[in-house]
Amino acid sequence: MLEQKTVEYLKKQKKSNFEFEKADKLELAHVLIEHIGEHDSELRDELIYPNLAHLLFDKHLDETDLNKITKLLISEKYLHFDLENYVEYSVLTRSFTVLQLAVLVGVHNRDFIIHGKIIQDLYEKFLDYFAKEEDKRGYDEEVGFMHSMAHAADLFAQLMKVELFRQNEIKTMFKAITDKYKTKEMFFMYDEDERFVNAIMNGLERDILDQDFIEGWITDLGNFRKPKVFPQAYFITNNVKVFLRSLYFRVVDEDKYQFVAKKIKQVLKEKVKLK
Repeated sequence: MLEQKTVEYLKKQKKSNFEFEKADKLELAHVLIEHIGEHDSELRDELIYPNLAHLLFDKHLDETDLNKITKLLISEKYLHFDLENYVEYSVLTRSFTVLQLAVLVGVHNRDFIIHGKIIQDLYEKFLDYFAKEEDKRGYDEEVGFMHSMAHAADLFAQLMKVELFRQNEIKTMFKAITDKYKTKEMFFMYDEDERFVNAIMNGLERDILDQDFIEGWITDLGNFRKPKVFPQAYFITNNVKVFLRSLYFRVVDEDKYQFVAKKIKQVLKEKVKLK
């Protein structure tokens, strides 16, 4: 639990536009990282997350510090913490680590400040984490928003824009999203579709993917083995349906993406149906 004096300081910073006056900013960043998966949603969402995000994003720390923090967050202690879920709500540590990694990659896209090897390592370790993450719940009454999938979508959205990553990496990320989104275990109902569509659009806007790949990827989204029992049949079908619909309405008015809209309509009509 954060010390009360730290809590009061964080509240003050939120009111004063995160100036962090009279603070050892690096020390404060490490304190917040240690509490990144705090169970108290008010502390986690309203104080720890925004204060840490502003420390990382608003040029309060130098290149060396940001690279060290990135390496720390992609370590076993944070990004891969307790993937077996032996610790109750351990997903919060992983999920909110991913959210801060999205901030850091955003900093890199702005300032080219994270070393290439570290960005590559982040990309590889994140894909490994994403494939292994089993706790996909968006919200829990006890701890609030858990959002492992939505936060992953935010990180994908930033990674899609990294200049170091070219066609192969973009394709790999598209495929990873498809594989994870076609789940029969639950229905994504906390804006995951829109946030993953943000990532997909960032990938499309790189203009390095060929039309055959994009159309094949959309077709693959519609190719899934539908369970014979309910509600699992509804879960997977509606996950894909909502995702494709959200993507459709993002591209339908763009001339350059008319082939995407056309393919989505075809897949929705021919493949994504309950009966």
